[in-house]
Amino acid sequence: MPAAPLAAYPLVANVAPDVAGAPGTYVPINGLNKSDFGPKATLVDATYFGTTGAMNRVATLVDADLSMSGQFAPGAAANAIASDAGQNTLFTAYSSADPYVWVQVFWTGSTHGFSIKCIVESFKITDAVAGVFEWTASLKAVAKPAFV
Repeated sequence: MPAAPLAAYPLVANVAPDVAGAPGTYVPINGLNKSDFGPKATLVDATYFGTTGAMNRVATLVDADLSMSGQFAPGAAANAIASDAGQNTLFTAYSSADPYVWVQVFWTGSTHGFSIKCIVESFKITDAVAGVFEWTASLKAVAKPAFV
């Protein structure tokens, strides 16, 4: 008998501007279709010639990339790139002298996810296809993620 399919959960993400090193007020990022999170450690070769016959590595600094994409909601006002507060927070951080944001991503809708402070590396808007614009944001972690 085949296994039952896994439950489908809504992907939920929130973003907050960095205020003196702490998250400001979180707002939802609406229209989010995909989130890709990849933490990794930098490995340093610590091999010495002994009897092990294998390389030895030490995990040093931790790094993480976060990319997000979804349907873009163009802003009606001249000073708002997006009508969605979350999308606008990402773009505003990217285009400002203070590009830091705090991001929360929940894979199960409200629990089971992470929170992390990031710098917005890029924010891209793709031309409309059948009237639908797409946005993509690339972020780099500046702190370790806190899993919740």
